[in-house]
Amino acid sequence: MFNIREIAKILDGQLINYKDNFTVTGISTDSRDKLEGKLFIPLIGEKFNGHDFIKQAVAKGAFAALTSEDKNFGENITLIKVTDTLEALGKIAKYYITKNRFKVIAITGSAGKTTTKDILKHVTGFYGTEKNYNNLIGVPLTILNADKNENFIILELGINTPGEMEKLNNITTPEYVIITNIGYGHLEGFGSLTNVFKEKSLLIKNNPDLVKGFIHENIDIRGNNIFTFGESEEVHCKLLASHSDCIKNSIRFSYKNKEYQINTKLLGKFNAFNIISVFMTALELGFDDEFILKRIESFTPSDKRSEMLKTDKSYYIFNDCYNANFDSFRGAIDLVNELNVFGKKIAVIGDMFELGKFSKELHSKLGEIISESDIKYIVGTGELIKNTLRNINKHHKLVKYFHNKDEIVNFINSNAKSGDLLLIKASRGMKFEEITEKILKYA
Repeated sequence: MFNIREIAKILDGQLINYKDNFTVTGISTDSRDKLEGKLFIPLIGEKFNGHDFIKQAVAKGAFAALTSEDKNFGENITLIKVTDTLEALGKIAKYYITKNRFKVIAITGSAGKTTTKDILKHVTGFYGTEKNYNNLIGVPLTILNADKNENFIILELGINTPGEMEKLNNITTPEYVIITNIGYGHLEGFGSLTNVFKEKSLLIKNNPDLVKGFIHENIDIRGNNIFTFGESEEVHCKLLASHSDCIKNSIRFSYKNKEYQINTKLLGKFNAFNIISVFMTALELGFDDEFILKRIESFTPSDKRSEMLKTDKSYYIFNDCYNANFDSFRGAIDLVNELNVFGKKIAVIGDMFELGKFSKELHSKLGEIISESDIKYIVGTGELIKNTLRNINKHHKLVKYFHNKDEIVNFINSNAKSGDLLLIKASRGMKFEEITEKILKYA
């Protein structure tokens, strides 16, 4: 992969206890990994310091380690002294992209990143981000795990605070960018939608070779290599219709004066936008339109993301509890409204995190949206979701707050019947998948 002197040169680092110019076979930041022949990079967090595990990593077979500390780790341990180990990890990843001439497709946005990434990987067969390894640690490790013979790699880029996108952009230097949307995700770190937009759009601003982009409110981003998608007249790829039942989503859209129709397991209009962005990108990358449509039709949503499940009691669960912000919540409720079922509609809802000063306002606004929906039973748990439940118009609706998930499971098992539809949604930290698992176990 890299020889030790090459790494030291990349990082402008100081070699300590250098003996042989050996080649490391990989990079690891976790002392629990298989470390034989690897370079160990100790990262520093709020509650841990990876430097405490350097000796353990070497004992497990690591050839060398980075360090940003002056501590003596022993004469038999080869070290490269750097200023910042996290920054060094990014520099090595950037060098690996350049060395192997990877073409990077970057995907970012407030919602839909992972789904869009998964669809694009499924369509193209390109290597890319696993799960949601989309931050300043996960992105470099994803890059460094790529086979050197890859041509394209697909990277999901997620941010929480200002400055992160600039760093990720500098590491990945993407040639192609998909921005799914700009919404109310991570407002705690950014303070406003405009700031979220500015941070995400750094990928466009500094990239003359951009393949696709978007128009957001009154901020217009255009260029010869920017292609837009949406419902408005001025976009390049226009969603004409999206209609979901509990089995499929029938989508109709137009691109380059040609109209397309597709049936997909990804339900809801919000997923229709993800799909047409992938279609447009794959087409621009040279894939055949019929091939793209067939691959999208064969795509199955990943666990806990827009997943429709059927219980033994013959009611459906729309399991969308991997994560939640205001926009994705609104999209899920819109979908539940759209679906026709024989029974009643039930929502199990929990807190939305990282909304900062907008948290109470948006949780309350969510209550207004649910009030206008045809959801009849709304049950929730969590401190923040109390604002939502209090703001639901209880006319013809049953609204209940529970102190824990087991109480919710008991309520659902007693009240959900054949023909009902159940929405389960909350931010990842609420771990609402535990509710889904218990309902399926006892339903």
